[in-house]
Amino acid sequence: MKPRLLLALIFVMPALVELAAQPEFMPWGNLTGLRIEGQRFPFETSVRAVRADWSGYTQSSKYNWEGHQTYTREGDAQTAEHALAGLPVNYTVRVHDRGAGTVELHVRLRATADADLAGLYFCLSLPPEFARGTLERVDPAGGVHAQPLAALSLPHSLPGNGQGLRFRIGEQEIQCRADEPGRWLLRQDATTHPAYLNDPRPAQDFAQRDPQGRPVDLQCYFPLVTGPVRRDQVVERVFQIQVAAPVDQRPVTLTLDPAKPGRPFTGIGGNFRLQFPEQDPAVIAYCLENLRVTWTRIAMYWREWHPEEAMDPLARAQAGQLSPLLQRQLELARSFARRGLPVIVSVWDPPRWAAEPWPGGERGEALRPEKLDAIARSIADYLVHLRDHYGVEADLFSFNETDVGVEVRETPEMHARHARVLGAAFAARGLRTKMLLGDTGHGTAVASRILGVVRRDPAARAHGGAVAFHTYHGCTPEDLSAWTEASRELGLPLMVTEGGPDSAAHRYPQVFLEPWFALHEIELYLRIAAACQPETIMPWQLTADYSVLTGGGLYGDQGPLRPTQRFWNLKQLGDTPVGAHWIPLKVAGPALTAAAWTVPGTGETGLHLVNDGAAREIELRGLPSGVRTLEVRQTDAVHGAERMAPVVPEHGVARFIAPAGAYLSLTGRP
Repeated sequence: MKPRLLLALIFVMPALVELAAQPEFMPWGNLTGLRIEGQRFPFETSVRAVRADWSGYTQSSKYNWEGHQTYTREGDAQTAEHALAGLPVNYTVRVHDRGAGTVELHVRLRATADADLAGLYFCLSLPPEFARGTLERVDPAGGVHAQPLAALSLPHSLPGNGQGLRFRIGEQEIQCRADEPGRWLLRQDATTHPAYLNDPRPAQDFAQRDPQGRPVDLQCYFPLVTGPVRRDQVVERVFQIQVAAPVDQRPVTLTLDPAKPGRPFTGIGGNFRLQFPEQDPAVIAYCLENLRVTWTRIAMYWREWHPEEAMDPLARAQAGQLSPLLQRQLELARSFARRGLPVIVSVWDPPRWAAEPWPGGERGEALRPEKLDAIARSIADYLVHLRDHYGVEADLFSFNETDVGVEVRETPEMHARHARVLGAAFAARGLRTKMLLGDTGHGTAVASRILGVVRRDPAARAHGGAVAFHTYHGCTPEDLSAWTEASRELGLPLMVTEGGPDSAAHRYPQVFLEPWFALHEIELYLRIAAACQPETIMPWQLTADYSVLTGGGLYGDQGPLRPTQRFWNLKQLGDTPVGAHWIPLKVAGPALTAAAWTVPGTGETGLHLVNDGAAREIELRGLPSGVRTLEVRQTDAVHGAERMAPVVPEHGVARFIAPAGAYLSLTGRP
């Protein structure tokens, strides 16, 4: 009989605030912080399997694509279930909001086979500043032994009779209290791929120093299983968590400069890759009727268009032999054209005759170089058919996410060659369609290198129509700077052709209904807007897949089709006035992300802002002298693009309160 072990982990909070904590619980099982009065106090919990030689670990993580995972919410309880990548260890983590700043985690591990490890651990990672604070160890008798953390030589193993730990830095306090004694292990290990890169890797190697020289989190390990794991071994733990810290309500000053209009923002777009014939039509119709959509992107089901090289795809199409899926996608494109909406056509799956597996076993397929002329002809045939029979002349064409092979994969040299050959083929057929350069799955500086050869190749550049990336990885300031620089050098607009913070969210779709997810998503879009000045931001998708609506069977809701918080976020962003250009904006203060715009020649000026913290006063400077009032709209967990009381500037300065966890859009007109 396997022993059932129990541990309680408590973060005790003094009576600084009385509101319940709001846990930010990730659908892969990690708690990344607690919100109190809207302010997020960061830390991260995880389940870690440490290698036998302590050279690294595998942890519960985003983008573990193996196996089946689930995420559910029932009342105040959220549950995530998955397995550690590449290891025979299944885990379940359940978090309950217990009120009064308290959350409780239940962790259960089950081994499905033997594994040679140093052990399985519950790991609590604290922000680096805690390493400069004080550690207080609570023994079973209630005695407290205090010492500066800086005096410890890490890694440091605490005595096995310790009943709990208390960390203090400034006015912040975190206490970890176990109901059974345990040997806590404190470490401060850098990794080769730290979390701030926003490019998660479940398996990590320890490193001597952070790759960018940044301070490293303080890690607190508690053993769940010590040494090798044995098949059928089961461990269960319970953790209670509280946070103690004053809430930061410092005011923020925003200064905009409408005299320096930058790139235009046409509005939001949408992806429309059809997958769910029973639900897609109603969702698409709702979104098109209620959002100001300005760009569209569809899938060219190339494998169905031209499955065998010897076939004549145009003759098949003219004979009415297209598959129902292909027919529905073409009809949808026609409906876009009738609305006057530009269309991007992208390829996911190539036919077998046109591609071969990527060498070395990496994901993706390489277009066969000896077939490149036939490939260009096949795709041009599709675009001509789309134009001549459906009235749709595609503005841009791309292969989807060729940096990671979903499903065509390219090197920078291939990317330039394909742009030259396909672009020339389109022009020879009288098509105005240009190449969408990039269209990468990662929004990282590394992914932007796919444009390296194009940037030096005048023939390839001549066929480019825009530069694009997707937002699931990266999007750090350094990443966004690289994409902005590339697009400006090429003299092309920059587009976000797939927007969203998590490409794996279809594996745990209930997360789309969480307020924190909606807030993170719109904050991401505003960061990109401020840094890159994109022409459009196109969320993935405006269909039943990753839907911004609920009801109608979506997310298990059988009620009527209706908007979610994510829909209202898009509504506000998409209602940026026609003719708007991004303008410079300075933000002085904490927890605020903002992007500003003006309509040149009209005096109409405004901004979008996300307050990812507690309620605070905002001072807005730099408004045109003719602006007398600012219209205000608000989206959060209880408001949906709701019109709020207008703000009246005094002497060119507007002051207002940004509520906690809210997205505001302000529009000033003369």
